[in-house]
Amino acid sequence: MDAKEFLQRYQSGDRDFSGVNLGGLKLIRADLVEINLTGADLSKGNLILAYLNRAIFRGANLEHIKLSGANLDRANLSSANLSDADLHGARLEGADLRNANLALATLTDANLIEADIRNVNLSGSIGRGACLRGANFREEKRVYQGANFRGADFSFADFQGADLTGADLTRANLTGANLSECCLFGANLTEADLSGARLNKAILTEGNLTQAVLVKADLTAARLERSQLTRANLNGSFGQMILMSEAKLMEATARKADWSYGRLTRADLSRADLTGINLSQADLIDAFLTRTVLKDSNLTKVLMNRAEMSSANLMGANLFCATMPDGSIYR
Repeated sequence: MDAKEFLQRYQSGDRDFSGVNLGGLKLIRADLVEINLTGADLSKGNLILAYLNRAIFRGANLEHIKLSGANLDRANLSSANLSDADLHGARLEGADLRNANLALATLTDANLIEADIRNVNLSGSIGRGACLRGANFREEKRVYQGANFRGADFSFADFQGADLTGADLTRANLTGANLSECCLFGANLTEADLSGARLNKAILTEGNLTQAVLVKADLTAARLERSQLTRANLNGSFGQMILMSEAKLMEATARKADWSYGRLTRADLSRADLTGINLSQADLIDAFLTRTVLKDSNLTKVLMNRAEMSSANLMGANLFCATMPDGSIYR
């Protein structure tokens, strides 16, 4: 079927094009609202700036398709193959992308507000500046795996309030991204770059941030209880009221970070470099600080009851009114 016949059929009222082969067709700016293309082949097609609101692409082959600037609000793209698709600046607000393959796709500046992105493969995709506020990536046992962002570039993207429970963000580029109020419970952020990212009030409980980069990240009131942060780089991070009880921070660096009023009870900070950190009025009760570097740090009014501090380096630290491991108050 060529483009002319296809458009004539649509304009005459036909909406069901399930299973048709439209590969390579040029349909720029086409008005195809509510069309049904279930199982259709549109690979290598050109639908730039097309109107595809509420269209159905369930199980369709959209590999290498051009959809930049297209309107796909409320569209059903579940189980579709969108690998290497160009969705630059596309609108996908409230779209259903469950089980879709978006590996290597371009989503730069795309709008995916409140889209359903459960069990989606986004590995190697590029979504710089994309808006994903309130999107659902949630892992659901025996139903949906967490979204796959391995090696993806979503720098400066807006994920505020998104549910990324169980997502795989290994080696993802999230520099400058807005992840405030996101749920990243149990997410894998191994070697991810979160430099300058906003993670205020985010939930990262039981997450894996091994060797992650969080330089100058905003971690205000973020929850990282029982998280793995071994060898993570948190230099200059801002984390007032951060919750890191039982977190593993072995050999991590947090030079000149501000974690004042934070809760780090039973946290393992052995061999961590916390030079110049602000831990004023933080809770380090039962923390493990063996060979931790705390040079020039601000430990005023910090609670360190029963903390293990053998061989810790406290040179130049301010311990005014700090509660020491034996319960005494430092004067």
